[in-house]
Amino acid sequence: ANGGVNPLQGFNPNSPPPNDLVLMTAAMREASSSETLDHYAVWLKELRKVCTECEVPLMFDEVYTGFRMAPGGAQQYYGVHADMVVYGKTIGGGMPCGVVCGKKELMQRFDPERPLRVSYVIGTFAAHPLTMGAMNEFLRWVTTPEAEQVYTKVGDKFEHWVKDVNEELDAENLPLSVHNLTTVWTIIFNQPGRYHWMFQYYLRAEGIALSWVGTGRLLISLDFVHNDFEMLKKKLMNAARAMRDDGWWYLGTPDKPITAQSIGLVMGKEIAYNTVMSTVREGFLADVLCLPEQTGPRAPKSVPPETLHEFYEEVMRRKSDDHAASHKNTVNQFAHLVSSVIFSVGYFTVWSNCTATMVLGLCSLFLRQAGHAVFEPPCHDEEELLLGFNTRSKCFVVAGYTLAPLISLLRLGPNDPTLEPIARAWLNVTLFFVLGHTGLLWMQYGFRIASVWLVKLVTDPITDVYAYHPAAVNVWTTKDWKTATWENFQSHLRGGTAKDGGAKSAEEKKTQ
Repeated sequence: ANGGVNPLQGFNPNSPPPNDLVLMTAAMREASSSETLDHYAVWLKELRKVCTECEVPLMFDEVYTGFRMAPGGAQQYYGVHADMVVYGKTIGGGMPCGVVCGKKELMQRFDPERPLRVSYVIGTFAAHPLTMGAMNEFLRWVTTPEAEQVYTKVGDKFEHWVKDVNEELDAENLPLSVHNLTTVWTIIFNQPGRYHWMFQYYLRAEGIALSWVGTGRLLISLDFVHNDFEMLKKKLMNAARAMRDDGWWYLGTPDKPITAQSIGLVMGKEIAYNTVMSTVREGFLADVLCLPEQTGPRAPKSVPPETLHEFYEEVMRRKSDDHAASHKNTVNQFAHLVSSVIFSVGYFTVWSNCTATMVLGLCSLFLRQAGHAVFEPPCHDEEELLLGFNTRSKCFVVAGYTLAPLISLLRLGPNDPTLEPIARAWLNVTLFFVLGHTGLLWMQYGFRIASVWLVKLVTDPITDVYAYHPAAVNVWTTKDWKTATWENFQSHLRGGTAKDGGAKSAEEKKTQ
C-alpha cells in the first residue's frame, strides 16, 4: 500500500477540474487563499505522520510542481518530505524525460527476499546523453544560492503583477480575477455566466494560448522580465474588454440578475427542446408530425404578427400560399368544397351527435385527401414551405386514426350505441394531432406563429366554401379528371415531386 498525493491540489482544494459546468459559477471552483494553503500544509503534515506510523510510503506527483513552486518543489514549499517522488521534463532542463526517485529501500531493483526477482528499467531514450547533460546542468544550478535568489525575485514580481491585474480588472468591472500559487496561476470568474468558456478564444486572439480548456492553470517562466509581465497584462486586459464589449458577459437586470440557477434552467429547457425536436424530426414520426425546417432555404417564412390586422393578413396569406401549392385542380377544389360543407356542419353536430359527426368526418377526410393525393401533382417542395401537414403526412395521419373507428363501424353498424365512446376517442385523437402540431410550432416559432396556423386550420372549411364554390359548376365539364394517375398517388407517398418521381434524400434537401 502507498499514499499518493498531487501537491497541486492545494491550488484548488476539493474542486473538480475545469469544464463547462464548472465555468458557470466561481462558487464551484475557487482558487486557494493563504488560509486554505495553511490548512492544506497542515493536512499534508498530518498525512506524512500517519504514513510514517503505518509504514506506508508517501508518494508525491511532482511532474507539474517539481522545481516550480520552489527549488525543492512542493516538498520544500510545504515543508513535507515524501518517500518517493515522480518528476517530469523540468528536471531535464526541458528535455523530455521522466524520473522516479526515493529512499534506498524503495528504489532497490530486486526483492531482498527473492534476489532473482529483478525489476528491469529499459527504454529507447533511457539515459540519453543529451538529456543527461541538460539534467546535470540544471540540477547543479538549481541547488545554488543564485537559484534561490532567482526564484524569490520572480516570485515577488509575479505577486505584484497579480495584484496590479486584479485592481485593473476590478476598476473596469470585468467579471474575472487572477490567482496564483507561486508561479502557477489561473483565471477565476467572479460571477455566473454561460459563455465563460469562450474567453480562451479571446485570449488566443491576443496571442495567449491556454494549455487546457476553460480556465486551465498557466505558468510563469523564471526568465520573465518586466516587459514580459506588462505585455501579458495588456493582452489579458484586451481580451477581457473585447469579450465584455461583444456582450458575452451580460449581467441581466437588477430585478432579474443572471444566476447559476437561471443558467441551469435555460440549459435544461434547451436540452429538453432539442431532444424533442431531434425525436420528431427523425424516422416515421417525422413523417406523421411533419415539423417544418427551422433554418435554411426550406424553412417557412415565420415573421410573428404584431397587431390583430397583421395577424389576419398572415392567416390569409398562408391560405393563399396553401391554395397556390396544392389546390389548383378543379376536381380537388370540388372535393374540398364538399368536405368543407361537411366540416362546417360538424362544428355544430359534434356537441349533439358525436357518432354522426365521426362518420361524416371520416368520409370528408377521405374525400379531402383523395383530391390531393390522386388529382394534384406532387408538390412536396412547395408544401415544405408551409407550416402545416403536407400531403404525405396527411395520408399517414388520415389512414392511421381512421382505421380503428372504421373497423368498429363495419363491425357494429352506424346505429350501434357502443359507437359513442369510439367517436369520442376519435375526437380526442384528432385534438391530439392538431394541438400537438400547434405545440411543436409554438416551441419552434413562438406562440403567435403557432396561433396563425391553428386559426387557419379551424377556419379553412369556412373560407374554402367561399373560395371553391365555382368548382360546383366547373367540375362537370373540366378536363382535370384526366390528371388522376396511380403514379401521382405513389409520388405523394414518397414525398417527392412530379419531376423527381420520389422523395429527396436529406443530403439532396441540404444541397437544394
